[in-house]
Amino acid sequence: MEGAYENLEKEYARYRETYSSVLKDAKDNANDPVALEDKIKIAVLALADKKAQEINCTEIGELTSLADCFLMATATSSTHVKALADEVDFKLGEAGEQPRN
Repeated sequence: MEGAYENLEKEYARYRETYSSVLKDAKDNANDPVALEDKIKIAVLALADKKAQEINCTEIGELTSLADCFLMATATSSTHVKALADEVDFKLGEAGEQPRN
């Protein structure tokens, strides 16, 4: 019976160690910003899903502190422009990146 108890203690210790490291990793990564490349991919996919045309990304981070890049796309109407902007905001929000405006 002691052998089974010792195995149970070892399993419990291993579980506690794993659980605490997972929690620590989650807490450490909770405030990590989304990488620029990932933001661009998310935004481009959101635009493509909403049928944006002529999607173009121009990196301007070295020229200004205003933004890292400009992402431009063509829309077919003012309603379409609003739908594109809302979708990009929504998808980036799901990824944990909130707009700064």
